Amino acid sequence: MTQSNWDRTEDFAEAAKALEKLGVEYRRQADGSILVPGSIDITKRGLAELPNLTGVVVMGSFNCNDNNLTSLKGAPAMVDSFFCSANLLTSLEYAPLVVKDSFYCAHNPYLETLKGAPFRCRAFWCHGNPLLTSLEHAPETSGTLQSDLGAYRTLSEAPEHIRKSKETLARELEEDIKRNLVLGRAMRVSKPLSFRK
Repeated sequence: MTQSNWDRTEDFAEAAKALEKLGVEYRRQADGSILVPGSIDITKRGLAELPNLTGVVVMGSFNCNDNNLTSLKGAPAMVDSFFCSANLLTSLEYAPLVVKDSFYCAHNPYLETLKGAPFRCRAFWCHGNPLLTSLEHAPETSGTLQSDLGAYRTLSEAPEHIRKSKETLARELEEDIKRNLVLGRAMRVSKPLSFRK
């Protein structure tokens, strides 16, 4: 057994113990991963961190609202809907990779970036986050993208100054300026010289 397979086996065993402690029904898959046919609700438990559920697929919703979470480390790999509102998150790193339906991360007073959000989901709710100044890293949605910066059906509908952070816009401007300066010099240098007789 390789080291990475051993690590996954330990993760699955840890997840099984956590689910048993929570009283959540689950099934082991052939590859050792764990499937929860229903939902997991661990709201209002004063949790500072999530149990390690990284090897778990949740067919229903995963709700960890109203805790003291500063990180989503340990979140399940795949869920139908994911709720992490009213916590102390600063980013969405370690969020599930796959969220089939809705993702809620509202009312996290320290959330500064959406980095780590899933790539795609049906609806994404990130309102009530006073430090969030852009929707950079928000997922592609097919239904609703709700924020204090506006409500959109898809991220591409949002104005560029909302889709990208000020830092990203400044970096892109600087790169454009450098590219134009280099191109400008290259064009002058490559211009053929002509001599008069």
